[in-house]
Amino acid sequence: MVYIPSRFSNHYLKDDCLLVSYGDKITEITDPEKSVYERYQGWHERVWGSEIVTILRGARKYSAYDITPFIEKLKWKKEFMHTEFPSEFAPGRWNVDVDKMFEKETCPYCHVNLEEKSVVRCDDRGGCEVLALCNECLRTWKWYRDPAGWSRDMEQYFFG
Repeated sequence: MVYIPSRFSNHYLKDDCLLVSYGDKITEITDPEKSVYERYQGWHERVWGSEIVTILRGARKYSAYDITPFIEKLKWKKEFMHTEFPSEFAPGRWNVDVDKMFEKETCPYCHVNLEEKSVVRCDDRGGCEVLALCNECLRTWKWYRDPAGWSRDMEQYFFG
């Protein structure tokens, strides 16, 4: 995967791109005539905006892909936004906790990491409903994850 942050707009993630390859190595072409998005070959999918967080979380979970360098680049992008667009993204005005976007949810009773079992898109903006199991106490939990990857409204879920 290759993350390409946009340096030309005052949007966090919206105009950023993640190139994904399903096996081939993504390589950069050194051609100054090509746009930043055309300078790579070997990729299969382009992912934009907040879906980048979803794909990175999935890559870590389902393929044990090390996403640490991507998290560091997202932190850099946050600082870039603070510096380059201070009127919109000043630290006191706007803040995002990049580490929190990639934390695993924990069971409110046992405090062990939950295992996500189902993620269903539930709105047009890209939000989803998540069902997860605690392998310690065997409780099932449900919550909403917004398009930016933030979770809220966690409650115990009962099948039936």
